[in-house]
Amino acid sequence: SEPRLSWQMENSEAIRGQRQTGYHLLVASTRELLEQGEGDLWDSEMVTSSQSTLVPYAGTPLGSNQTCYWKVRLLDKDGKETDWSPIAHFSMGLLNSNDWTGPWIKYPDAEPTQHIWFRKNLNLEEELRTAYIHVASVGYHELYVNGGKVDSSALGPAMTRLDKRVLYRTYDLAPMLKAGKNTIAIWQGPGWARYSFFKTEPALRVQLSGTSNTGEPLELASDTSWRCRISSSENIGGIRYRDHGGEKIDARNHLPDWNQPGFDDLSWKSAVAAGIRATLSAQMMEATESIETLMAVDIDRENDSYKVDMGRNFSGWISIKLRGLSSGDQVTAVVADDPETGQDFGQRSVYISAGSEEEVFRNRFNYISGRYLTITGLKSAPALTDFTGHV
Repeated sequence: SEPRLSWQMENSEAIRGQRQTGYHLLVASTRELLEQGEGDLWDSEMVTSSQSTLVPYAGTPLGSNQTCYWKVRLLDKDGKETDWSPIAHFSMGLLNSNDWTGPWIKYPDAEPTQHIWFRKNLNLEEELRTAYIHVASVGYHELYVNGGKVDSSALGPAMTRLDKRVLYRTYDLAPMLKAGKNTIAIWQGPGWARYSFFKTEPALRVQLSGTSNTGEPLELASDTSWRCRISSSENIGGIRYRDHGGEKIDARNHLPDWNQPGFDDLSWKSAVAAGIRATLSAQMMEATESIETLMAVDIDRENDSYKVDMGRNFSGWISIKLRGLSSGDQVTAVVADDPETGQDFGQRSVYISAGSEEEVFRNRFNYISGRYLTITGLKSAPALTDFTGHV
C-alpha cells in the first residue's frame, strides 16, 4: 500500500538551466480538503530533492478502494516556489484476498474455445461519486457499461502463468453509471486459458465498490445471479508453436443489444462458480492498445482470392469491410509475412455473414502477425480502403 507519485516540471518561460530543487506534496481524502490546502493523509512539507518520479507515498496508511487526491508544488533552481499543480487523484486496489467478496464464475458448459457474454443489471437511486470495478479474468475480457465499451484497450489483462497468478484490471465507472437502470456486461475470450499446460479454465471475478453523492456505499460482486450466454465468436486453430489460430465470427448469432439495459436475458443461463485457485494481483503495467493504423497499399486477384499487402509487417488486429454477402456466406482470411508463403503459423480467421448491407470483421481476442492477407469468399472486388491494420 505504498503508491508512487510522479510529475514533470514545466518551463514555459524557457529559463536556461531550470530544474527542480525541492517538492512539497499534499495528499487528501477529499477534493474539498485539498482545495483548502489541507493534506489530511500526507503533508510532506518542502523536501530538498530533485526526484520527480516514483516518489513513495509516506503518509497515513491507506486501505482497499480508497480514493486519494493530491497536488505538488516545487522549488526551482533559484529556490523560488512554483504554483500548486492541478489536483490529481489515484485509487487503491484490493489489498487483501478477503476484499474479494464474490466467487469466480463461468459459463456452465462452454467449450474452451468459445467466447462468452456475461451481464448484470444494476438499479441506482442516484448517481455515484466514486465507482471502481475490479475485473479479474482467466483469459481476456472487454468491459461494457450500458452498451458502451469502457476503454480502448485490448487483450487484457496481461499475460501471466494462469494456474499460479491472475491479474485484475480496475476501471472507473462513475462517469458511465447513471441514476436508474444500468447494465454491466463483459465479453470474455479464453486467451491462454486454452493452453493445456496451465490446467485451468476461462473464468471471471468481479468486485464493484462505489459511493453515492450522498455518501451511501455500493457493493456488487460476481455471483451466480449473473446471466451468461455463448457469444457470436470463438477461437479456432491451436495455441501452440506454428499454430497461432484465429477467430470465427458468426454474425448471424450476434445480438446487438446484448449489453444494454432493458435487454431480455431471461433465456440466458445463470453463471456457476468456478474453482480457480490462482493468486490475484493488480495489473501494474499499461494496458495493450492500438497505437497506429495502417491502410492497404496493394490488392492482387489470384483466381478466387485476393492478396492484400498492408505495406509492412506488423502485430495487431485487422478490420475488413464486407459488402454484398448473403446470410451464411463465409469469408476466410489467412496471414503471412511474405508474399509467397500464403499462410504463416496457422493464422486463419473466418467470418460468416448475417446478410447485412455492410459488415465488418475485426479480431477481438486474437491478434495477427504479418503483412499479407489472403481473402477468399468475397462476392465483389474489395477496395484498398476496406482494409485497416491496427498496430
